[in-house]
Amino acid sequence: MLVSASSDKTVKLWDLRNVSKAITSFKVENPVEDFCLFEDRIVVAQGNTLTLAKINDISIRRMNDFYPF
Repeated sequence: MLVSASSDKTVKLWDLRNVSKAITSFKVENPVEDFCLFEDRIVVAQGNTLTLAKINDISIRRMNDFYPF
């Protein structure tokens, strides 16, 4: 499995045995600037927002967005 995040505002989960299309994906509101993986979680930095998602073998589930105060 491979996770990608890009300036086209998408986070995608790929199965490297079949790269013709992503297994699943979700959109964020701004172009992705960076992301960090920790165990089964991904934190995506986009604009002034951090988005937390949970990853398993077949999906990425967006959990929460965190905004600066």
